[in-house]
Amino acid sequence: MCGTNEVTRELHAPYVNTGAGRAAAPRQPAVAASPAKESPLHGAVSQFIEHVIANTENVGDAFAEEARKIHYNEVAERAIRGNATPDEVTELQEEGIDVFALPIPPSRQGNSH
Repeated sequence: MCGTNEVTRELHAPYVNTGAGRAAAPRQPAVAASPAKESPLHGAVSQFIEHVIANTENVGDAFAEEARKIHYNEVAERAIRGNATPDEVTELQEEGIDVFALPIPPSRQGNSH
């Protein structure tokens, strides 16, 4: 109250940092293998990636456009690989085009079969 020297502290809610203001990074599946010994799964994934590289055409950043052309029979059907944003992948899947992300190592990305 005004004119008094008596000060009291009222009950209030404590501050708790919940991190709600930050966007959490999406978690990605991961597999760890000992560098000294390659796991059977790692070997199978590596073989699959090599098969994909050997049997597809790299269309680079034009992947979404080329996938649509193939899907809508505007060009001859062929197996392709390339680069697409997560939004482009979602749009292609919503259109009924079967696509998926494959972790091709950077050392192999420039391969243009």
